Amino acid sequence: MEIPATVTWQREYELGDASMDAAHREFVQTLSSLLTASDAELPGALALFREHAEQHFGQEDALMGQGDYASAQCHLDEHRAVLTSISEVQERLSAGDCAVARRLARELARWFPEHTIAMDAGLAAWAAKRRLGGHKIHFVSRSA
Repeated sequence: MEIPATVTWQREYELGDASMDAAHREFVQTLSSLLTASDAELPGALALFREHAEQHFGQEDALMGQGDYASAQCHLDEHRAVLTSISEVQERLSAGDCAVARRLARELARWFPEHTIAMDAGLAAWAAKRRLGGHKIHFVSRSA
């Protein structure tokens, strides 16, 4: 898959959960700022992105912790891996390595759509089912 040089909001990212959709819109905005930052702006843009990611992932992690979400561990592991990568890149960026920060931003732009559509959509559906009390419907056939 081609690694994008920029990222924009796409309708396919909408999950129907207002909180998650707002967090994802902010993710796209902060990632776009990171992708387009000058070398001098990179440290600040990465710090803002990290702040957003910690809050965003924290909200989703807390939601998964509220029940028996089957894919929780895989989802949590992805969040943790992204945050670890950001920390490692911040260290290298502080030593002047702008290229690694730019690679991270491009990889996040590649990662985000897949994560949102594959993982976050499932979480949003699970949360809606829990919130609305969704239960399996059993049909009973009646003889006439």
